[in-house]
Amino acid sequence: MLGPSPDDEPVPLEVAHVAGVSRLGDVLAVHRVRHRVLAADEVAKAKRRQLRNGVLALVGVSLPLLVMVVIWWATGIPGLAVGVGVAVLAVGVGVFLAVLFRDDKSKVDDRHRVYVHRDGFVLPGGGGGPRAFRWDDFTAVHRVATDTYVNGQHAFTGYVFRLVREDGTHVVFEGGERQDKPLRNDILDLGPVLEEQVANRRLPIAVAEVNAGRPVEFGALTVTAAAVATPKGVVPWQDVDVLSIGGGHLFLGARGGTPATYPIGDIPNFPVFWTLAQNLRAHHAV
Repeated sequence: MLGPSPDDEPVPLEVAHVAGVSRLGDVLAVHRVRHRVLAADEVAKAKRRQLRNGVLALVGVSLPLLVMVVIWWATGIPGLAVGVGVAVLAVGVGVFLAVLFRDDKSKVDDRHRVYVHRDGFVLPGGGGGPRAFRWDDFTAVHRVATDTYVNGQHAFTGYVFRLVREDGTHVVFEGGERQDKPLRNDILDLGPVLEEQVANRRLPIAVAEVNAGRPVEFGALTVTAAAVATPKGVVPWQDVDVLSIGGGHLFLGARGGTPATYPIGDIPNFPVFWTLAQNLRAHHAV
């Protein structure tokens, strides 16, 4: 089941028209997921915003500690310092969660619907009208899952699925889940569909390249029929001792060495890499 049926979510005429012109086939599901389309020059700006937000988050965590130290130094009362620091931290976390997961009606209006078709999807868009994308348009898909803990307790998990076209355009889908409250988005339903559809089209291409003796790049890793090239060197498949995933990371290491760790989100088309790596390692182990 891909998600809500078209009968539950009527497809606007303009969306159906764009899908027909782009020959996307039948509509299979309608999801509600926050998304944005970034042109090549906007991607760098988005990365700078992410860096800025990371710095702000670090400041938000450091401020309560600074407050604790100042009050302790000024009063000499450790209990008071800890109490005030914890209170400041709690307020900061509360504001952060409220902003991140506020019940914004824009999360469920037409702008954030995603109409999934057999051969692609349509985004309603803003003033420019609906935009159609074919699965074949994308050369890569990235998946990032980030867990956030507050006071040692898991607070929420954020998900980002980023599709990349050959012209540098990025289509980004975002969502999350909380332990104490269901969120009104379908990222957990739509995300795997995005990843599967793109990977299914890129895998045959990658297999053909490997069989022809050509390397296939996956970010910092490069796969060939004989070995995998990493930033630390080239490892023949028969020498690969560790090949596993966990906690959002890939663990890859040669026999007798220390495995290297790579964030899965940094490896484009990870399902394709994972399939190739497992099969090539098994082939050379025989």
